[in-house]
Amino acid sequence: MCTDRSLGTPFDLGAAWVHYADASNPLVGLLAKAGVETRRTNWDELALYDAERGKLSKAERDGIEEEYETILDKVARQIRAAGAAASIGALLTPLVNATFIGAARVRLANWLRGFYIENEYAADVSDISAWEFSDDDKLPHKENDRFVSGGYDRIIAALAKGLDIRLGEVCHRVSTTDAGVTVETSAGTYDVAAVIVTLPVGVLRAGSIAFEPALPESKQDAIDSLGVGDFEKVVMLFDNVFWPAKPHAFGYAEPLRIDHMRVPDSALQRRLNE
Repeated sequence: MCTDRSLGTPFDLGAAWVHYADASNPLVGLLAKAGVETRRTNWDELALYDAERGKLSKAERDGIEEEYETILDKVARQIRAAGAAASIGALLTPLVNATFIGAARVRLANWLRGFYIENEYAADVSDISAWEFSDDDKLPHKENDRFVSGGYDRIIAALAKGLDIRLGEVCHRVSTTDAGVTVETSAGTYDVAAVIVTLPVGVLRAGSIAFEPALPESKQDAIDSLGVGDFEKVVMLFDNVFWPAKPHAFGYAEPLRIDHMRVPDSALQRRLNE
């Protein structure tokens, strides 16, 4: 969570929504207790525009989404039935290529891939494990998403009340013994009963912190293998509201490039010509 207020209005650089915001999600209760307002995001109100055809009707958008969801459900069943030590892209791409034929539908398939998968994981489908989608057909396709108004940092401020928080200290070493844990930082040493490490994977992978005893091999292997996605957010302020009030979001199926479909040029050209 990281809220920027430099523009005069809160903008979350990290988390901004509460997903699956029902009673079983502990964040819902924490936000309510902290007095933080949330607003439901109705993804059915997303306005989708195609590079050549303009705005799509809701019926057409619903239709292509249903086709894509059907493919994702089929992939989930394949993973559970046979296992898949592969990326989701390796399983998904052949099914998408067989379903979305012609330039207009290829553009929409690219947008769906980004909207449903790559935007969620900040990674290319070729870098995302297929196992992540093994239960996809058991989950609701329409999440109850709620946008956090006024900045996610408000819940941090509420939870931090009464706690002794030390900022600006660089951790160098974490040592565990039968007596407890010792944490060495740039400002001193702390003897504590337990430590919860929430450092970014990149910091752990760089070996910036020494652990004594060393982390188990299984944990170190996971740290070395996990990827970290890059995700850019852009905020723009306008003097006047010039967009329609109803849509909660806008989508744009951009013009095609050969690298979009990750298939040989000749194969892509055949699909575009059909």
